[in-house]
Amino acid sequence: NHLETSKFPKATLDGIAIRGPGGAKLEPGKAVDFNVEGTFTCHGVSRRISIKANVTYTGDKGGKLAFATSFPVAMPDYNISRPQFLFLKLAEEQQVNVSGVAWAATP
Repeated sequence: NHLETSKFPKATLDGIAIRGPGGAKLEPGKAVDFNVEGTFTCHGVSRRISIKANVTYTGDKGGKLAFATSFPVAMPDYNISRPQFLFLKLAEEQQVNVSGVAWAATP
């Protein structure tokens, strides 16, 4: 109810720019940290954010990339009201955890 998911069913991160360590090379099974900048949209509010993502090239056929990141979201920054019930207490800042697998483009 507090996230109003019927009105705001998605949270997105787009317009991504990836900045890695100079000369970083993805090697199978070896994790590399990248700085990722993009626009995070949640609850109808868009903000530019910069986060760190951990990326591993799996080396599997097809060039899969496994990624994971975690970043804080301050509820007031996205116009999300905190519940006022006595039995339900949420911090004003919540941690968002994202992980997934992407397939690298083949030439």
